[in-house]
Amino acid sequence: MQLVQVDDFFASLKLDPLLETENAFLQKYELELIYTHLSNMKELQQKAIMLVDLKGFSYKEAAELLNVKLPYLKSLVFRGRRELEKRLRNEVKG
Repeated sequence: MQLVQVDDFFASLKLDPLLETENAFLQKYELELIYTHLSNMKELQQKAIMLVDLKGFSYKEAAELLNVKLPYLKSLVFRGRRELEKRLRNEVKG
């Protein structure tokens, strides 16, 4: 499984520089949790979620970039979101 490069991932996100230090810390912590769980998912699912949810690509654009059919991409994103949510809920419970 190919892991997302940490530097590339965080560089692609724009943290609000005006946030207070505590809020910025919490925001970064939440993003690190998301990254950690995302990096343990299947590669294609990981890429689909990153393109659509984190990078803002449309489903159609993401499908073209990943060279998959649109319905399959939608399924990857839907299932990936559910899996990520499940993992994050377990993290909070743990």
